[in-house]
Amino acid sequence: MKSIFRNLLVALLLFMGCGTAFAQSQGSLSGTVTDANGEPLAGVFVLVTGTSNGIATDHNGYYELKNIKTGENVEFSFIGMVTVNYVYD
Repeated sequence: MKSIFRNLLVALLLFMGCGTAFAQSQGSLSGTVTDANGEPLAGVFVLVTGTSNGIATDHNGYYELKNIKTGENVEFSFIGMVTVNYVYD
């Protein structure tokens, strides 16, 4: 009985540790997209490459992306502008 309890306790601790490590590797990215003159750009699409996690900037150029993992590529694209890539760290 002691052995079963000990094994369950070890498994539970390992599971909790994995969940904590996973939670720490995710975050959010927010900011304002502006043009060369510092004017906010509405409608810029901000996307985590290879996922469906994306959002368009609001009328003030503001965006907030959640659940981004360390090392993921974030792409900023807008019609008529050069696409910019950023690696989330």
